[in-house]
Parts: sequence; C-alpha cells; structure tokens
Amino acid sequence: MSRDQISLRRGGSARGESVTASPPRSTTRIWCRAPGLAPVLQLAERAGLQGLVSEHVELSKPAGVNAHLKVPPLVAGMIAGADSIEDMTLLRHGAMRRLFEGTRAPSTLGSFLRSFTFGHVRQLDAVASRLLINLAGHAPLLPGAAGVPGPAQ
Repeated sequence: MSRDQISLRRGGSARGESVTASPPRSTTRIWCRAPGLAPVLQLAERAGLQGLVSEHVELSKPAGVNAHLKVPPLVAGMIAGADSIEDMTLLRHGAMRRLFEGTRAPSTLGSFLRSFTFGHVRQLDAVASRLLINLAGHAPLLPGAAGVPGPAQ
C-alpha cells in the first residue's frame, strides 16, 4: 500500500462483535469496539470518498496536507461515536488498528480541523453532496436510487 492511501483492511464482520484479523491467512479472532464500522467505511471507499476529498478540498500546508487521508478517519470516528478529538483514539484502540491502515494521531486530526475556514467547510459540503449521489448508486436499497444521476452523467 502506498503512503498516500488509507484503506480498510479486509476481513471485517458486519454482524458480530468480533472480526477476523488481517492478513487474511490469520484465523485469530479479535474484539472490535464498533463492528458495524467496517462495512460502512467499505461503502464510503467504494463511493469514492478519498477521491472526492482530493478533488474538492484544498487546505494550506502543513496541517492541510493529505486531506484525503485525514477525512476518512474523522468520518470513521464520528460513525463509531467520537464526539471530540480525544475520542478519536478509539480508532487506534485494540483491534481497530487491524481493521484500518494509516490512521492518524488525534492531535494530527485536531490540527487538520483547526486549519479549516468557512470556505473549507463549503468544500467539504461539496464532497458530501457528491458522496451522497455516489452512495445512492452503490446502495440499491434506497428507493429511486437507480434514477439518481451520478457525477459523470
């Protein structure tokens, strides 16, 4: 895996409280604090979250560097119940390190968030709207999702 990618490690379970550890050959069972997080982030990955952030979010250096690597862990933390920068440590706790590669320290994510202005929040809004369109295409359970035009249409 290259340094400019973050991805979910494969092998997570959407139903249970334990997941199979990576690499895939391992049969070790591990405890995961937020077992439903893996499939949600896999869906975000397929819907192009990182690519959209790369395309639409431009922050000044040094805190804004690699925004496409810092937004997915923030999303993951919020989904898992984090409501402060300190709570982002849950992504580095226990089995979560086995599920995710390239997670950033909470202090790094805090510096990233503090570098945002109103204009940057609007850039994230553009990412969110496009991600929602992409998610509708990847989740056929949504009523009328087939009729939603994608960004390339």
